[in-house]
Amino acid sequence: MNTLAAPQHPQRLGAYRVNSLLGNGPLGQVFLGVDTRNQRPVALRLFTPGFDSDDFVEALGGLVDQLRQLDDPLVVPLLEVERVSEGFYVAMDFLPGGDLQSLLRRQGGVMELTQAMTVISQAAKAVHAAAGAGIFHADLKPGSLLLDLDGRVHVGNAGIFPLAMQVRRLRATDRSWAYTAPELASTDFTVDARTDMFGLGAILFRLLSGTQLFSASDPHQAMQDVRACRLPDLKKVLPQVPDEVRDCIARCCARRPDDRYPSLRSLLDALEQITDTLLGQRRAGAAIEALDGLLADRRALRAALEPAQLRRLSRMVQVVDHGLKAVLRLAPGASFKRQLLEVILAEAGIRYGIDEAALNEATRSSETVRLLVVARGEAPTPARPGRDVRGDAMAPLMQSVQLRISDDGLQALALVRPGRKVQGDELDAALAEAKLNQSSINTDVLVQLRSARGLNQECLVLATGRAPKPGQDAGWRLLEQSGDGGLRRVRRGDRIACWTLARPGIDGIDVHGLVLPAAQPRQAQPEDLLGVGVELRQDQGEPLLLASQQGGVIRRADGVVEVQPIHDVEGDVDASRPPVESDEMVVVHGSVRNGGIVQSAQNVVILGDVEGGEISAGGDIVISGEFSGGGGQVCAGGGVQAGSVAGRRLIASSLQVSGVLHAACVHVAGDVRARAIVGGEVVCGGSIEVEELGDADGATTIARCGTHLQLSERQLVARLRWQKISADRRRLLARRDDLLADQHALELRSMRHRSVSVSCAEALAIMQQEIAIIDQSLSGIREQSDSLRHEVMEQVESMASVDEVRGQAHVLARHLAYPGVQVSIADGEAEELKRRRRQYRLGFGPTPDGGGDGLS
Repeated sequence: MNTLAAPQHPQRLGAYRVNSLLGNGPLGQVFLGVDTRNQRPVALRLFTPGFDSDDFVEALGGLVDQLRQLDDPLVVPLLEVERVSEGFYVAMDFLPGGDLQSLLRRQGGVMELTQAMTVISQAAKAVHAAAGAGIFHADLKPGSLLLDLDGRVHVGNAGIFPLAMQVRRLRATDRSWAYTAPELASTDFTVDARTDMFGLGAILFRLLSGTQLFSASDPHQAMQDVRACRLPDLKKVLPQVPDEVRDCIARCCARRPDDRYPSLRSLLDALEQITDTLLGQRRAGAAIEALDGLLADRRALRAALEPAQLRRLSRMVQVVDHGLKAVLRLAPGASFKRQLLEVILAEAGIRYGIDEAALNEATRSSETVRLLVVARGEAPTPARPGRDVRGDAMAPLMQSVQLRISDDGLQALALVRPGRKVQGDELDAALAEAKLNQSSINTDVLVQLRSARGLNQECLVLATGRAPKPGQDAGWRLLEQSGDGGLRRVRRGDRIACWTLARPGIDGIDVHGLVLPAAQPRQAQPEDLLGVGVELRQDQGEPLLLASQQGGVIRRADGVVEVQPIHDVEGDVDASRPPVESDEMVVVHGSVRNGGIVQSAQNVVILGDVEGGEISAGGDIVISGEFSGGGGQVCAGGGVQAGSVAGRRLIASSLQVSGVLHAACVHVAGDVRARAIVGGEVVCGGSIEVEELGDADGATTIARCGTHLQLSERQLVARLRWQKISADRRRLLARRDDLLADQHALELRSMRHRSVSVSCAEALAIMQQEIAIIDQSLSGIREQSDSLRHEVMEQVESMASVDEVRGQAHVLARHLAYPGVQVSIADGEAEELKRRRRQYRLGFGPTPDGGGDGLS
């Protein structure tokens, strides 16, 4: 995996304890913290040094007072501003529901129309309230729209950016331009309500289309695009959206402020009228036609189905857990066309919280019975109403307190109703059910909960665990920090890395007192982690170093360091661009979207997201952003590395996911490593290791290890590996021919001019040394070729047996494995979990608690 330096952050800021980093932007870092005076969770923005003038601090203090006087529930208030040794920070309320950007990722990148209109209407109400007090945002984007526990939208950071623009002149790198009004890209500008109106329209476009209005990855080009403000043809981009909505977006995003709505009140009236029309259509039974982009297909499907048949199909979708989940049970071999599945959900009345990745999973068949959670509602709390999967409101909980444990088990939140006294018997019952470790409980918060007076907040951090700290693998440490995607350009002969020994990790502990084992460091020898284009070098008295043999970029994957020539691709790759094909490593300085094709005989690095498209690589595929959506197949002769994977199909030699592998179809020849696997099917020839397997909803999660891939899949991986071997061989032979030609020319020169024979001899010695290294590399490539040929000749379609993989394959969930998980090894019988299992392991060899050999 790419290894970048871990971000450092202060432990405290004033009266606030800093827990973790939430985000990083042009104005500074944002942390999750806790107010030690009342244990209230807060968000803390620590400004960068460029924004630490006394005038700015004073202006922010005035903004704190303005927001306090405004006191609007949809505008997130600022609590206080303070200068500390690290700079100065502002504290604000923390909303535990995350932001709109995170919600979009969970829903597959696109929202259905009614939900999108609801989100924008709530955001517009908040912006209108702030504008009435003379507070403008000027930096609206999905990341600044925050959600509470019942899904209501709040606007954060109101008023901060206009003050920052007064401190220093706006630069191209000072902001994200995807949702910016064109007047903000000029040198002479004013900020008013129409500026924020543009941001609302751009966000609505993003929610409905899945793409940004201005998507250039280079900030200078993006700034130019904002100034030009050339909107796409909305009828082509949003064919499924009613004309009224497209007109609303076009008017909000007009280039001239005077061409937009005259006021935010006018925009709110337009949004309300559109929403009323949509709801009227839904009540009339035409919601499917109004909300889906494939109108003709869906009408044809409904017409082709008998009413009784459609009712039977809709009964396959069951609403459970008091309306908070909609589940679909599929028999072995069963699958649905996407359009038919949407018709079934509409007939069943499921219209809120639909999981796009689960719908994609339902379009493929499987050999086993599957339970897919296709929609999730928002659970109510003592202070907030909820919403079920049919979109109906749920009353707040009658109980005075509710405890919620985070998915990773590292935090327990106490949810209460402000102003209402917590009942002691209800608190005792909640504590008994949660079974919290006494040492993890914050006694000050517990005293607050047991006090006779009501609390003035609805969410308190009652208990906190300690995350495990992974060990450091033995390996090469880069001498300089890499750039985007772990890449750094070097010249021939540059020293690039030094060897470091392994260091053990430190175990963590969750709020229940369960030890969370740290991943053990990998032991290795320097020679095992040498890639192409590098050589060992050690001067007397110095540590072992790694130097480059050629110009190019440094890449580190699975600990192996190499230097490769590079093929740069600027911007996004989509259907409008020709396929990207190269024998060199391809680096896409943007995202890969639907219709985009990237093919390389070497590695492929995507510095943005992958939202559809096809990618194939002879080496590794590294994705810096999110890996989601439908689209074509992703194949790698080497490994695939990503932050998260949702609803995709991929074939590779190995897979490493730092986040969640959600409802994906993964076939891997080697090992799979991820933080969690939820839903979908993972089949691998090696082992599967995760922190969590499955989820609390019981979604069917299939994990099969020690299993041969299908013959066609193994041949595909082998063919990609062969392409990389062939490309490496061609490159080395070309370099060898060049060196031999230079050597011959130098020998002739030495014979003609004896006076320079000494310098020629030195140059010849260097050339001969490099030729010897190339010959050694070519010998290694021949061995790889012979090994690959041998593998291909031995490939058969039969599954591996348990005896073949004894001691080699296992499935390990270090923290939790949930009911609904189906696990098997090779041709062994699958085990389906019926209850939660801590530190679950299935395989041969030592068990997690240090037991002996055997199938555990």
